[in-house]
Amino acid sequence: MKNIKNILRNNAKIIRNNIEKEICSDQIVKYIKSWYIYKSSQNVMLFYPVGSEFSLLELLKDTDKNFYFPVVDGNSMYPVLYDSRKGFKTGKYNIMEPVGEKLCDYSILDLIFVPALAVDMEGFRLGYGKGYYDRFLEHISDSCNKAVPISSKLIFDKLPRENHDRSVDYIISDKGLTIFSARLLGD
Repeated sequence: MKNIKNILRNNAKIIRNNIEKEICSDQIVKYIKSWYIYKSSQNVMLFYPVGSEFSLLELLKDTDKNFYFPVVDGNSMYPVLYDSRKGFKTGKYNIMEPVGEKLCDYSILDLIFVPALAVDMEGFRLGYGKGYYDRFLEHISDSCNKAVPISSKLIFDKLPRENHDRSVDYIISDKGLTIFSARLLGD
């Protein structure tokens, strides 16, 4: 299974490297800003883009929201509130992390944007293989909305999955919104 996922990761990186990152990011952010879930969310977890990842940093201009970013500590990951006065520092894997205190009460999170190399039509994502988000999402309430922002070129019918893999509720791509969770279809 690991070899198959690694081959898919490499293929997804090739596809992503050939996508106009800024144009795709702008389209995704446009859909997010018009999305009722985002509009009604107060505490939103983003991720800092690395390499050719799609960027949601434009959302930081929405001053009516609290934005959290992940910080990696050992094999765990936890959210930290972004404060523009404190900024970011380089963390593990050379990923920018906010300077601040660890969030202890995950129940305040309304919406989490989860990075992915690819995602399938059941909401399962292909990450980078370290399992940080899968372990983190185990501690998140089902009432918290989870979404993958990604190019439509990286959405597949079905990806391989293992027991520890966690799905998301939504995909937001350059083509719009896709909903997966049965609890959300009535929204």
